Amino acid sequence: MMERRASQRYGLQLAISFCRVSKSKEENDLITAEKVLGETGNISTGGVYFITTQPLALNEVLEFSLTFPGLAHGANVLVTGRARVLRVRQKSQATSESTGVAVLTEEYHILEPESAA
Repeated sequence: MMERRASQRYGLQLAISFCRVSKSKEENDLITAEKVLGETGNISTGGVYFITTQPLALNEVLEFSLTFPGLAHGANVLVTGRARVLRVRQKSQATSESTGVAVLTEEYHILEPESAA
């Protein structure tokens, strides 16, 4: 089978949090609500695969926050951004079961720690 991934993936198990993003009906402003928690399975510059117990829908837009512990000179590096749900793999119909979710990263920002003076 031919590999279709555009970027290399790294198997990392890190805590990740998302907020659902939706448009206000009265305005075209984006609003965020409801925090979604999970754990990454793999990460690339193009996307993230993570496990969560909360239901997500295809094409849903999420803002994410992910911390890489000790990455830059022993300090944590925070990555934030926006992603779109591409695939949802639910293990069963039970709501307490974990769900695998693949998201496409639409934009991201790396917030490096301030250097100690």
